[in-house]
Amino acid sequence: MMTDDDKRIEDFFARYQPGIPDDGFSKRVMNKLPMPIEHKNRLWVAFCWLAGVVLFLVFNGVSAVRHVLLMLGEELWLLVRSISVAPASLFFYFAAFAVLSLVTAYNVVMEERGRG
Repeated sequence: MMTDDDKRIEDFFARYQPGIPDDGFSKRVMNKLPMPIEHKNRLWVAFCWLAGVVLFLVFNGVSAVRHVLLMLGEELWLLVRSISVAPASLFFYFAAFAVLSLVTAYNVVMEERGRG
């Protein structure tokens, strides 16, 4: 909160602020300052990305990624084929899903009541 004295001091300095001609001095000073750290960080990140892409291509990363994805697909296919669902286990899966759904619904309702 501004007091009356603060307002008078602010008005005084606003009224009697000396005007100093710049003549490009500020721009010359800003050009002589060192590069901000954000620019250096961006350059470093760009260099690291470029180095990573070059190394990826030099060491044939595309075929390595393709090989890993094929192996992952084969493993997932074997996992899916190995699942056997008996009627009793199917009932327990359904019961677990129902319990989790009810708990989730209860938590959502209680959270909405707490907000209101």
